[in-house]
Amino acid sequence: SNAFLYVSGLHKYKAKGHMSRCLKFYLSCILTLVSGHIRREGIISPGGGFETPSKVVDEAKPKVARISNLSKKGRKKLEELQAAVAKAPVRPTASLLESESIKLTLPDKSNATFKILLVTVVQDAEPALDNLIFNVQRIQDNVFGDTVDVALFHHDNADQHWKHNLTKVPTQVVLTGMGHLCKMQAWIKVTPEIAQNYDYVWFLDADLRLEDFSWNLYHRILTTIRPLVSQPAVLPALPGMRSTDIEELRMIDVQQTLFPIAITVSRSEIQTPLVSTKLWPMIYSRLLSNNLHSGWFIDTFWDFVASHAAKQCGTASVILVNGSPVRHFNWHDLIEGPNRCIKSSPQNNRPVTSEDFANINAFLKDYCGFTGRIESQYSSKQRHMTMTEMNDLMMKQMTENKVTLLYDTQEDIIVH
Repeated sequence: SNAFLYVSGLHKYKAKGHMSRCLKFYLSCILTLVSGHIRREGIISPGGGFETPSKVVDEAKPKVARISNLSKKGRKKLEELQAAVAKAPVRPTASLLESESIKLTLPDKSNATFKILLVTVVQDAEPALDNLIFNVQRIQDNVFGDTVDVALFHHDNADQHWKHNLTKVPTQVVLTGMGHLCKMQAWIKVTPEIAQNYDYVWFLDADLRLEDFSWNLYHRILTTIRPLVSQPAVLPALPGMRSTDIEELRMIDVQQTLFPIAITVSRSEIQTPLVSTKLWPMIYSRLLSNNLHSGWFIDTFWDFVASHAAKQCGTASVILVNGSPVRHFNWHDLIEGPNRCIKSSPQNNRPVTSEDFANINAFLKDYCGFTGRIESQYSSKQRHMTMTEMNDLMMKQMTENKVTLLYDTQEDIIVH
């Protein structure tokens, strides 16, 4: 059916007449669904569904099961929880009340409204258009008056389908581009001058769908924790299929009476990050020297910056919004064709440069009045580490300002 082709990403094979590949994928999916059913009660293959960071289990205490997907009943329960969380009062812990930096404002007292720039890189196909229309509508249907504009890039050097249907996108498309593009070649077109008109830039892959997502809940996390870097948890399209390869970014299911709404994680990824535009000028500056055929390690850089902001300014670090997940359809359309996109690039994993340090120091001074030099916290040998090694070193130092927001379903209250 067309629905199954859409879910699995097989539309691109059908359009090209590659039905032998299509039939092989059908068989693969049948086997996956059968094995997913067998594993539903416990063990999951990598990328298959809910996972639980051990630190969260230690803090939250409830037993957390690994399941491959949300059932119809589970999705209804999640929707009910999202509606409840959007209105629930908060009960801060004593340690939180003593914090001078992280101040919860639930229920929302700031009356903040956000402007979001949604950046997506798409193929010239009907499912991609339908997905964007659906996603934009899900964001716009919020009670806070938040707005979203779109930056739309065509990676297959074609836009015939979009050209005739662009008016169906229920918001303003403020930036477009076309070519045989890799993801970073599109992102680099979002200049700091464009980004400064928004509060956040949301880099959302075209094969992510927001059917289980709640912007109302996400808004409250933004006004509550004020993360510089955050992202939704990731679900697979079907049981047993790929969600994200990073275990701590998979969704944690509702267990007993406590549901993790938002938690501190050690890293984000380039699949669906929501980045404060306060960070974008320095990210953009580093991106200018990257190999743009690879998207790897730019997320490592902004995670590094967010962690230093947490350390120097007492704010939250990288936040996973578990209560508002996205669903991954895993189309793999960017790695096909003449785009010459690659995974890893040593160039992108270069050490933090003197220019990077200067930009981070200037940001921290403007952000919270920090007047030091963060490079002085590292030895000469450490300053020559790769970006990944330096961020790993930073993670070992991050023992404070970790956030866990739990929704108590019995008491209808949010617990920090």
